[in-house]
Amino acid sequence: MHYNYKHTLHLCFIFYLYSLSVKSYWELWHWGHQTNQTPPYRLLTAYDFDRSTPQVFKAEKALFSKIRKVIQTVDQLSVDNGYVANMDAYKHMTTQQKDELYRQGYEKLLSKFPPRNPQGASRRVGEICIRTVYADVMRYCN
Repeated sequence: MHYNYKHTLHLCFIFYLYSLSVKSYWELWHWGHQTNQTPPYRLLTAYDFDRSTPQVFKAEKALFSKIRKVIQTVDQLSVDNGYVANMDAYKHMTTQQKDELYRQGYEKLLSKFPPRNPQGASRRVGEICIRTVYADVMRYCN
């Protein structure tokens, strides 16, 4: 789907209510949600967030900033490690190739962090909260 998105439509996104996996945010970042007619998150700006209350607006902006940092770090690791020439190449990939690109970049990112719960993790790696991954990115990747 092609989006001709000019920020004339103020969409009501309430990011802080969602607890999505990093992969879900990665997919939304690059492709949006076609069923809901949501453009790729990478095309959004602060003008697209719910401004009904200052607290909601501040929370959405903060989470969006964290999403952007994590996704851009995964993408940059994919490029730096030669998994893809540049992130525009994903436009010509199959779903399976996109999944593999994400997996490689995300695994490379996680390899930069110390192991989680050495006694035995209760959550799978793919279920780590975006805020937790963001905190680790800021701690270990800057």
